[in-house]
Amino acid sequence: MQSSLPPDEEYYLRTPPGCPRSKPGQYWRLLRSLYGLKRAPKLWYNMLSTHLKAMGLTCSPNSPCLFQGVLVPGEPPIYVGIYVNDIIYFSASDLVERTFEEKLSSIGSVDFMGQVSLFLGIEFTWITHSDGNLTVHLTHQSFSETLIESLGLEHVCVSTYLSPYCSGLPIDSVIHESMDPSARDAL
Repeated sequence: MQSSLPPDEEYYLRTPPGCPRSKPGQYWRLLRSLYGLKRAPKLWYNMLSTHLKAMGLTCSPNSPCLFQGVLVPGEPPIYVGIYVNDIIYFSASDLVERTFEEKLSSIGSVDFMGQVSLFLGIEFTWITHSDGNLTVHLTHQSFSETLIESLGLEHVCVSTYLSPYCSGLPIDSVIHESMDPSARDAL
């Protein structure tokens, strides 16, 4: 699903060679953004965030790609993260997640790929316990390994010395200080 182009912007492109619908030398005027278009990510974000806000979700003041809100009165909130055209969402309620999927599907074709296993280089490992509880472990290990390999450092000797950090020291606990968002943003 692509976002529509603003009416004041016009983009033209050459037709693909051998296209049976167009004559040689013809150009196409784009009505919707394409992935190669510089403005496509911004236009996509504007369209998607408008739909999410119409659902009743609010955008985080600190990160415009994080949304939250109550979709079903009396049910827990849903949390939504977006990165270009990838969306991750969760709620403590299956009903809320199904409602979100229905509302998201109403704006266009959406592929729901099941339980997340990889998002932005973060690996998710899900464990369902016998008592019905669910645990999730997050790691950047494969991202780190890929980065090390891309830099050609996989054969570099790693230091065997321990880190000076010692678990259990007071640095482990950070004292919570109540602070209004405008003061936090100023830091």
